[in-house]
Amino acid sequence: MSKEGAKAQKKLIFDSSSLITAAQFQVSGRLLIGFIADYAQVIIPEGVKVEVVDLGLHAGYSDALELDRLIKAGSITVKKAQPADPPFETVAAAYDVEPGDVEILRLCRHTSDYNYVVVDDRLLYLILHRFAMRPSTVKFRCRRYKLSTSNPALGILR
Repeated sequence: MSKEGAKAQKKLIFDSSSLITAAQFQVSGRLLIGFIADYAQVIIPEGVKVEVVDLGLHAGYSDALELDRLIKAGSITVKKAQPADPPFETVAAAYDVEPGDVEILRLCRHTSDYNYVVVDDRLLYLILHRFAMRPSTVKFRCRRYKLSTSNPALGILR
């Protein structure tokens, strides 16, 4: 096992647009989501799966095909987001965020068993930050990073 593989695997919850970006962008001929899945357990709520994978498959998007393959292979975990306590639900509703984003907030409210929430939505980032839910604004700008390591995701996610 490599030195990188010997470390405990990170757990990352992805929002829809960050997941789509990771499934469309390639480094050295390989999709970034593949590198990320090698390094971390990727978690998405059911609403994100419906929005990105199910609707994407129906529309014929190639990124949806790859994400579906990764879900079936167990590289991406889909979790059901249960409603949270009423005060939290009231506050979350007041922000009027997308349904998939509400599910991300619910997942984070029910568990602390994750390292970061990968988002590119400013409002969702602010909500996550206010609730101390470990948001990360991972940007997929690979030209800024020296991606000569064996796993480009490490250079981005460190």
